[in-house]
Amino acid sequence: MNGNKKAHVLLLDGFHKAGVQELMQREEMVVDARDKSMSHNELLEAISNIDFLGVRSGTKVMAEHLEAARNLLAIGRAGVGIDNIDVKSATKKGIVVANAGNETAVAVAELAFTQMLNLSRRVIDADRSIKSGKWEKKKFIGTELRGKTIGVIGYGQTGSLVVKYAVTFGTKVVIYEVDKEKWESNGRFVENIGELYALADIITLHVPLTEGTRNMICAATINQMKKGVKIINLSRGGIVNHQEVFEAIKEKKVGGFAADVFNSEPPVAAEAPDVENVIWTPHIGGQSEEGQKASSKTIVRQFLNYWLWGQVDNAVNLPKMHPNEELDNPGSHRVVVVHKDVPGALHILTGPFYDAGINIADQGLHRTKEHIVFNVIDTDTAVPESLVTELYNLKTRDGLSFVIKVRNFDLKF
Repeated sequence: MNGNKKAHVLLLDGFHKAGVQELMQREEMVVDARDKSMSHNELLEAISNIDFLGVRSGTKVMAEHLEAARNLLAIGRAGVGIDNIDVKSATKKGIVVANAGNETAVAVAELAFTQMLNLSRRVIDADRSIKSGKWEKKKFIGTELRGKTIGVIGYGQTGSLVVKYAVTFGTKVVIYEVDKEKWESNGRFVENIGELYALADIITLHVPLTEGTRNMICAATINQMKKGVKIINLSRGGIVNHQEVFEAIKEKKVGGFAADVFNSEPPVAAEAPDVENVIWTPHIGGQSEEGQKASSKTIVRQFLNYWLWGQVDNAVNLPKMHPNEELDNPGSHRVVVVHKDVPGALHILTGPFYDAGINIADQGLHRTKEHIVFNVIDTDTAVPESLVTELYNLKTRDGLSFVIKVRNFDLKF
């Protein structure tokens, strides 16, 4: 473990009480849980002395925050999307960024089908009609999902579940996923997104907001789609150009639109007007009781495992790191050194152990795409703090510092 030192944890954006309570029961943890988000300046002030930061979608963790984070070991996102966190800057600082895996993916996938059915059967408009005192049965003739083609853009945790659920509705599915490593032999994947646009009766989006996906759905792409296509965006605001979708609805090019996300949240009035055949929801995709409970517990357990063992499960900027299982000869003590991937690093790092007469029982390397290495070194005897300080001060042959972070554990199995 980390001696008698306690980890300071800040949980923001209203973490589910199940996760908060689990963490508060641990004597190694000092927990500050808040129901609201923090502003940029509030977080800048708070982040300097914490070891773990848990957020949902409300709080933005930017490069400036990470520069001020002297002790921060990991950021946990109680959900799937991590675009409110500057992952690249975190990785450079040796900070793990983890999400809750597929814990909220079920809720989002179910909402996708809820909106497909709502748009196909015009449930929301029919409800409004009844509540206004009208009886317009003939006006609300809908369409079935059976036999329709669903275009799924993005085959991650949520998109893959949408594809799985689609089978039960008797639909056909076309999938567009830029990462071909995610392609599966039993799915219809297309290399050209234009092919999906031409085939799909319903399009559902499950991708992050990037420069490549910004304004992905706009007048130009709508012109490539089937007349009357229905579009669902549960991903991120900015992927769909709302104004151009409204115009396409007026021209009957688009048959319906449902959005759970906006450029700014809450949205300005112009971004979410009262338009027929359009359904707005206030970013409730992952807002199921089951999903929020499981997400919060997943994140706090990752904090605990990283604090106690140096174990990482759902990191988005690091491969899985399970040293207790991966190492052939795990020792009773452990040092995790986060360093830049530079020539000669391993030789330089092992020198101080040799000089101190400390045997390295085993060693495991985990590289990130940003050329940062999480180096797990297990030893048979305790590593003194003087050696930890020496590791921090190591330099390459060219005199460059390359060690980013060092953690020292006394393991108790």
